[in-house]
Amino acid sequence: MANRNRASWLWRLAATVAASLCFTTLALPFSPMHLPHRAKLITAVKVGPVSVKQNSDSAVNTNVNLAEAPQTSQQFDDLNARLLLEYGAVLKAQNGVVLPPSAMFSSDEQVVRWQAKLETSRGDYVLQTAAAEALNAARIDARAQGLDITPRDTDAAARDYAYTVKLWMSRVNPGLDHWVKKGRLDSSEAEPIRVLSSPEQTVAILQLEEQGMFFNKDFSKSILGSVAPPGASQHLALLAFDVKEHQDPRVREILAWHGWYQTVQRDEPHFTYLGVSSSELPSLGLMRITTGGRQYWIPPTATATEAMPTDLVAQR
Repeated sequence: MANRNRASWLWRLAATVAASLCFTTLALPFSPMHLPHRAKLITAVKVGPVSVKQNSDSAVNTNVNLAEAPQTSQQFDDLNARLLLEYGAVLKAQNGVVLPPSAMFSSDEQVVRWQAKLETSRGDYVLQTAAAEALNAARIDARAQGLDITPRDTDAAARDYAYTVKLWMSRVNPGLDHWVKKGRLDSSEAEPIRVLSSPEQTVAILQLEEQGMFFNKDFSKSILGSVAPPGASQHLALLAFDVKEHQDPRVREILAWHGWYQTVQRDEPHFTYLGVSSSELPSLGLMRITTGGRQYWIPPTATATEAMPTDLVAQR
């Protein structure tokens, strides 16, 4: 009788262990290590107020002024350095032009006030007067050689802040939707990003890109290879012009002779008025980079080769 009880007890113990192992095996595919990887968002630091219009229904208070606030956050230091590398050559322009106050305007109001003080050309393609005169002289020289220099599109010259926001959000919103659909972000993580102020949103997007979530059109490369952050476009300074005939090296040479250079790497139609001869550019703190058979003049930094995107630019 004792032997039968012992055997019955051992049988029940073996059955319990087997059932436990079976449950563990079935549950393993649903354990956290098999769930899609989600991004760990780093909240941008708030460093000061700015008059950027936000969604009035949003409870997120994310105002920041990158240009005027003290640089106490490494995130914003890194952003400022990146913007200077990408677009900062325009801050070296000479010969009767007015330079923008920083690499990034903080609001529509700031752009409007600043542009209103400038002496500008008339017509459909507004530029600072010195830049427009040099462009007209380049066009006369081009026509004398049987060539021409014409705008690539209706937004080839001046732009306003709202337009730069529109271009930027045309990448940000589809990108956030894409990565939520892919399971890399929760909707609760993505929605607050949509209403951040421009500098904070730029920091957040670049942080996501560091984690492999890219925001260009096909989500494979950096957003900076597609659009400039709001307020960072050189077109806001009225010192940039997108040229339809940019593929012709003779046109590029004529433009350079008249002080117009390419300064935004891989933005092939984009030219920036610097107002001096190429021999003077190194003394202004610019270095020459050759990419794809073209020469670009950019601010020298230790991270120049690391920071630049590798894809062509559509709308900067």
